[in-house]
Amino acid sequence: MMTTTKKATSARATKAAVTRAANKEKEARMAQIMKALTYEISELNVAINKGKEVILPTAFGSYVVDGVDGNHWYYTHPQGTNRSEFNSRSFAGCNDGKWADLLQQAGVTRHPLFAKYT
Repeated sequence: MMTTTKKATSARATKAAVTRAANKEKEARMAQIMKALTYEISELNVAINKGKEVILPTAFGSYVVDGVDGNHWYYTHPQGTNRSEFNSRSFAGCNDGKWADLLQQAGVTRHPLFAKYT
């Protein structure tokens, strides 16, 4: 009876160790992804701040991107107008084909982690 308990305890300990290792790998992967996203957002904002015009086509018309925050919110104003507090608009974005297009317009190379998604 004691041997069965020891085997079960050993099996649980092994399973827990495997789970911890998998979680560490997942955390490391997420850290790489966040670093890559931060790089791309930063590079896009640098290009915009240097005067590169990046156009975001939407269902509401074309908008000039004024900047992107860490949560992929695009801060914009309508194309053909000057930016003001009255015409600014924000759009939620994500790391997709539209994002790749914005990076390309700005002349920003995709991070190698996402290069296959261009």
